[in-house]
Amino acid sequence: IVQTHVMPVSKQMGLTGELILMEQLLNFATAKRIHHSRVLNAWKGYDSSDRDYYANGIAIEVKASGSRNRVHMISSIEQLLLSQEPKEENLYVYSVGLSSDSSRGYRLVTQIDNVERLLDPSLHNIFYEFLENYCGEGYHRDLRDRYNLEPEFTISPTGGLIQIDDDVD
Repeated sequence: IVQTHVMPVSKQMGLTGELILMEQLLNFATAKRIHHSRVLNAWKGYDSSDRDYYANGIAIEVKASGSRNRVHMISSIEQLLLSQEPKEENLYVYSVGLSSDSSRGYRLVTQIDNVERLLDPSLHNIFYEFLENYCGEGYHRDLRDRYNLEPEFTISPTGGLIQIDDDVD
């Protein structure tokens, strides 16, 4: 009964992967003095969009694997093709491994905290609204204690950005 109130582990992994990339993008934005709203607005994954991140003709599809290999399930070939609407000029896959590891203490809530610490405080409410809408099920702050009981992960391999072009197998 309790399980139905939280996202399945596979969706928690997907969201964790998207938020790992968001953490890196926020660090980059801070270093380049780019407002954090641009990063948050580029995140489309919470809305079940075709791309997890999209801005200025650049699209990123995030893939979180449950193994220590960069092997990912691709649901359709369209995920690896440039879109014409909106017009995409570059497409990347951000690949990260999140395997079960009960010794790490690293969970979805850990990554949410990492992003919240970096994110401009004026954007926290919007961030949590996006989390609540994630894939129609969402992460809800009032269930944090329940999410703290969910499986732990280790990040291996670390995130890698792979450009999708004619040379990619």
